[in-house]
Amino acid sequence: STFSHISMPSVAMAAPSKMSNQLQAPRRSKQSRASRSSSALLPLVGISAAAASAGLVLSLASLLLLPSAPSATIQDAFVASPLVRGSLRHASGHLLLPSSSSSLSSSSSSSSSLFESFSSSPFGRDRLRSSVGYGSAATADRHLAEEEELASPASSAVALRSSPSAASTAASSSASSLVWPSPEAEARLAEIDGVKLYPTHNWAPGMRPIVPASHDVGVPLVIGVAADSGCGKTTFLRRILGALGTEVAPGHTAVGDVMTVICLDDYHINDRFGRQVTKLTALDARENDFELMGAQIEALKKGQAVYKPIYNHDTGNKDTPELIEPNEVMVFEGLHPLYDERARSQLDLGIYIDIVNDVKFAWKVKRDVAERGWTEEQVQKDIAKRQPDFSQYVDPQKAYADVILRYEPASSGLPALTVKLIQILDGSFPPVFLKSNFTLPGDSGELRAYDGNWLGRPARIVEMEGFFQEDILEEQLEAIEEQLEGLESHPRGLLVEALLKLRKSPGSDTGTGLMQTIIAMRVKELHEARRASLER
Repeated sequence: STFSHISMPSVAMAAPSKMSNQLQAPRRSKQSRASRSSSALLPLVGISAAAASAGLVLSLASLLLLPSAPSATIQDAFVASPLVRGSLRHASGHLLLPSSSSSLSSSSSSSSSLFESFSSSPFGRDRLRSSVGYGSAATADRHLAEEEELASPASSAVALRSSPSAASTAASSSASSLVWPSPEAEARLAEIDGVKLYPTHNWAPGMRPIVPASHDVGVPLVIGVAADSGCGKTTFLRRILGALGTEVAPGHTAVGDVMTVICLDDYHINDRFGRQVTKLTALDARENDFELMGAQIEALKKGQAVYKPIYNHDTGNKDTPELIEPNEVMVFEGLHPLYDERARSQLDLGIYIDIVNDVKFAWKVKRDVAERGWTEEQVQKDIAKRQPDFSQYVDPQKAYADVILRYEPASSGLPALTVKLIQILDGSFPPVFLKSNFTLPGDSGELRAYDGNWLGRPARIVEMEGFFQEDILEEQLEAIEEQLEGLESHPRGLLVEALLKLRKSPGSDTGTGLMQTIIAMRVKELHEARRASLER
């Protein structure tokens, strides 16, 4: 049989290319200090007038009339006031004002144009970084900033790491004020060992992208997990950790005795503010440093250490790169682990998490309505905004994966799911199969297996449709283990034990947990085989 019921997307992949020179940050003014001061005041007066017309009284208005007052002092006081901070956020689309300030909505259009004028000046950009988009306000407005990966701790795979408080991140994180491409950034572009070092990564003086490692781990097992945000990568990675019998210490990058998990958001070229200037999303290949990514994945596989960039999700800044040592298992998760050929060629296993739009919408509605107070219309608008770049830059990677975990609505409709484990026969994932198709005890779900074709590649598919029943879960899992073929190298009962251990985790009531655990057990096999080969 074939996937005749699955709509196959185009897999034509846009090659990474250099951004157009037209996408440049505002040039620094060469005006005199007096000229800059007077011109910088103009948008402030305009914003003050706009606020006043909305019925707001700015206590700072008198300051604007004092020619002897230093311009910077006036502007600092201006943007520091809670009222103006709220107005600027509203105008820039960062944060919706409380309902009591809804009178501003009628002037949002003029406020937006005034905000553009203010933020285009170097001074305005710096002030907005510190008082609007970052620092203590970052936690509140992060989900409405132009942060396309929607990187809240609840939705990001980096939930394996700690999420520092806004105060602590503000103290340790600072904006570079550089945007790529721009004359300022291009003047500071460096190259070491054939690798371009974008200054937007906030390199420390003398820092090299690849350095000798402090210890020898042999040849690491390198795994790429490609998925959009909110796809359940956190639970999936925890199942892998469970299969390996290890844990990771919380931090920006999750590091343990056996496994290290690197979030590829760290390779965004620009910070959050920079992407507002370039008008490109984080999904766009032009906003990601594939040259550095590929070189560092290759170096880690060779047993070298690297200084990896840091994208700080709490502040939106690029922090100073951190030292990453090689580990026995290196997992690279994010939007683009399979996009670039050099990075892809270093992977021992490529995994793609594929969620059809109906399921993605249902999951995001459940999360964003409950956790963020969004409406269904807002969720749909957010998905539609991301869809063009997702279709062009993220989705085509599924053609390069060794195994695809696909979510579709069940034949009975949502919330029931059909979860497919699509195993490419010429890939690096040894396939599992079923002795025969069967219905779960209690008739709550069905398991089926068949051979098919995935984007022109022969595949073996195992799928589960329906739910598990909590009161007879162990009986249902034992029935599945009895029918599965291809996991004979594992002790009998290991699959059941692993699933029962995480029975309260998201996806454990559907085929999600089952298929994730099968993949995790395969990762354990590959790791043990790699370790055995090094010991011989």
